[in-house]
Amino acid sequence: MLKQIKLWIFPSITVMMLIAVSGCSKVNRNTTVDIELVSNESKAVEGSFLLRFDTGGDRYVKLKPGIEKIILNDWEVDVSNKLKVKGRNATVNLTQYEEKNGNQTTTSQVYEITPTLIIAANQETKNFKEYIVVRFPATLAIGKELKASSPSAVPEVRFQVAYYSSYGQLWFARIIHWFGIGAIIILLISIPSLSEYVKVREKFKKAIEKYVESGGSDRTVLAILTYLKNAQKRELYVSFNLRNELDRDDITFLNDEGSQFTLFSPYKNFLSENLDNLENLIVQQLNHSFSQIISNDVFFFIKGELANKRHVFFDISYVVKHTESTYAKQGIIQLSQGFRGIAVDWNINISINQTSVRKIQFSSFPADSFSVDEGSSNKEIFDKMAETAFIDLNHRLQKELQIQPLFQ
Repeated sequence: MLKQIKLWIFPSITVMMLIAVSGCSKVNRNTTVDIELVSNESKAVEGSFLLRFDTGGDRYVKLKPGIEKIILNDWEVDVSNKLKVKGRNATVNLTQYEEKNGNQTTTSQVYEITPTLIIAANQETKNFKEYIVVRFPATLAIGKELKASSPSAVPEVRFQVAYYSSYGQLWFARIIHWFGIGAIIILLISIPSLSEYVKVREKFKKAIEKYVESGGSDRTVLAILTYLKNAQKRELYVSFNLRNELDRDDITFLNDEGSQFTLFSPYKNFLSENLDNLENLIVQQLNHSFSQIISNDVFFFIKGELANKRHVFFDISYVVKHTESTYAKQGIIQLSQGFRGIAVDWNINISINQTSVRKIQFSSFPADSFSVDEGSSNKEIFDKMAETAFIDLNHRLQKELQIQPLFQ
């Protein structure tokens, strides 16, 4: 991307003079749009961001007319699993912008970025509030090439979506907003939700006590439980990032007896499109481990990708590589084939609300022996080998986070 931007930008800079403006400028400021969404309806929503490449002092730069669309390169939408984006579009236009500072008015040219989304809920039945965040990361690369000091962060347009299961719930919420806490109707509506809030907090409190009483004292686990209790959150997100260092091809050679011998490589098993079952297994194992502390109806791990990493997040990066181990089928007198062993190097970063609280690194290996059905394919054999290595990850995490005492 940088190379492409360099080719366009250097002949495209126009330097403009700026008069000093007040600190209340709306330029290069993230914006938030409040949205009300009801039941299973779809809704078109629109926001805007005013972008200007300020270079400091009283100057800014702009792009040559006609290439503004590079600002939209690789723009992204971050949406929670409670919402879905059914359609999206974004435009960028150069426009005049006036700012007032006392009696003085300053005019400059800014790029107005306008994202439009069509959104809906994912079959939710309870009211909730969630953010959809739209980002335009290309602006930072462009600004760097232009030597601009602002914007200094990726521009964001946020849509704060308040979902209501029915129009009755929507109007109750509006009445609360209009008449304040003193209204009797607020009390009538709040009693059930307050009761549920107290129940969930009590479950988390008991979970913390159970963990400590069982010998656990890991600060990360305690921080996760405390955060979820206070934030009334249920989901812990897990993301995966793989680097495959396995040989692509099988190896065939003559053994000591002069017979042909083939060593099979598991490379294809660890292509990204083949990993869903193994990665889902890790999520299931994490849920099983933590269910020893607190039931999965209160909180649970799910596989998800949230770019802003809000909430509790387990980022799991792993490298799969060969070892010197070879697996062979038992009971065969003269072997003609074997299966190359693997090792998995894990790098796990645990974050809470975008702050890293723990980094864990270790390697895991398959079991020394494992069973497969008669007639299993090479893929099924390697899947079983990988499964034992991935389960080893969970055992190591149990020990690292001091959940192991709960299994004794």
